[in-house]
Amino acid sequence: MASESFTLLSFIILCAAHAYSLPTPCRLQGELIQKVNDLLQNMGGLYPLECLDENVNLTFPDSAFKSNRTAQINVGVDQAIYEVLRKMDVVFENDTMPDSWDQGKLDDFRNIVYRLVEESECVIQDHHSPNQETPIDAYFKDMANILQQKQYSACAWEVVRKETLRTLRFILQNASAHLFWRRRHG
Repeated sequence: MASESFTLLSFIILCAAHAYSLPTPCRLQGELIQKVNDLLQNMGGLYPLECLDENVNLTFPDSAFKSNRTAQINVGVDQAIYEVLRKMDVVFENDTMPDSWDQGKLDDFRNIVYRLVEESECVIQDHHSPNQETPIDAYFKDMANILQQKQYSACAWEVVRKETLRTLRFILQNASAHLFWRRRHG
């Protein structure tokens, strides 16, 4: 009898430990988004002085993060965050990054962004036709155009990094309540 009780108790503990360690499906993980922000911030240091003449300020699509149900294109905050992560994954899969960036941090950044996209794919819904451009689509298209126009120069990548950091900071500061935090975030 003691053996059966021990086996049952062991099974329950094993199941509970396994369930606790599983990734949280359909929840954007705040710690990982914070980690992506930190890696991007630290992989290249401060904005280079030699790039100041090439600095471009893009119009940030903060309207995409409003959960106003009357908006023509309302993807919801979770879906907007997912869309940003997906677009980041596409932009940063390019292999023409500046040599001055820390390669290890860049690899970690790419891997975590990819993981976030894969684990959070279910937050997106078919909310618009594929031909309908969202403000987030336009924002990242502008970044891709800057890279192409400046022939993927180090300064063009610094503009993309600066704009992506601005986007991540906006998410962390204004949409934190939509993220899952394993530890209390404050």
